[in-house]
Formats: sequence, C-alpha cells, structure tokens
Amino acid sequence: MNFLLNDKRYPEEGYIPFLEVLQIISDEIDTSNIDTFIECGSGPLGDNAVYFSNFFNVITIEINKTFHERYCNREGVNHTIEWVLGDGREGLKKVLTEKPDERFVILLDDHDGYTSFIREEMEMIRDLSNRNDHIIIVDDMKFAGRGSYPAVEVLEILAKKINPSYNVKNTKIGNDIFVIYPNKESK
Repeated sequence: MNFLLNDKRYPEEGYIPFLEVLQIISDEIDTSNIDTFIECGSGPLGDNAVYFSNFFNVITIEINKTFHERYCNREGVNHTIEWVLGDGREGLKKVLTEKPDERFVILLDDHDGYTSFIREEMEMIRDLSNRNDHIIIVDDMKFAGRGSYPAVEVLEILAKKINPSYNVKNTKIGNDIFVIYPNKESK
C-alpha cells in the first residue's frame, strides 16, 4: 500500500511524517487486518488524524482543551475520526480494554516537554491487548533518556516484552520518529 499522500519526503516542506514512516516499512508489514489508528496526543493542529483517515478509522486523544476544540469537528476523508478530549493514557487504556483482540496502528506522541508517557503506554499495550503485532510509532525520541523519555535501549526492551520478534527502527524522520513492527511472517 502507498501511504504517501503527496510526493514530499522528509525534510521537504509539506511532508507528512507519520505516513512516511509507514511508507518506509510498507514492504515489511501487512496492514490488511488493521482498521483503526490510535493517536495519543493530537497536537495543536489535529492534522495526523485527518491524514490517517485516508487509510484507517481514527481515534485521537488530546488533553489540551484549546487544541481539541480547534479541530474536533473536522471529518475524516475515507474513514471516521473520533476526537476524544482527555489523557492519552486513559484513552489508550479504554480502547485496548474494550477491543483487546483488535490490531492497531498506535502513535505515542502525548508529552509535555520532557515528560513522556511512552513507558506506561508500552506496558499498557503489553498488558491490555491480546495482540502482539500492533504497529507502534513513537515520536520525539531525540529526547531519549531525558526527563521521563525512555532511553532507546529501554524502548527496545519494552517492545521486546510485547513481542520478542518486534523490529525497532529509528526512521531518522523529524525528531527521531521510531517505529516498532512485526515482520509479515512473525504475526
């Protein structure tokens, strides 16, 4: 599947980083049984939800009320968007608890400065999901080891606790976006 919505690539103006991440690994993954993209941290614009709605249903969770109100009425392109005002950790926990057998693309991007919830969210994925083949995108790993951002080695350990066969890759896009994914044959 082609995940690029335009011909722009990092660091060109107008590139779409998280879709480019999926494009980079597109030959190594199977997304045919993924219906939903979960975004922890919609950010100030809410654009990722709209971009991903070209390919998946979207559940996006943002704690900042001003940000949320700015875009919560935007509609999806080919699929639905559910805009949730709240803590990304609680939203992720709720979705994984309600749909433990569903496979997702999950973006972990809810943070405040050097306060990150990556460790806690990775543990939730491990403990609450009956699946070990989600595709997990982790943004802003340039801050690895600072504040509560896990060191890269810790992120790798957390990933391997979910699935010992997971690939953990620094795409070198943006602020060191990492992607965690199973090989097609290790599902």
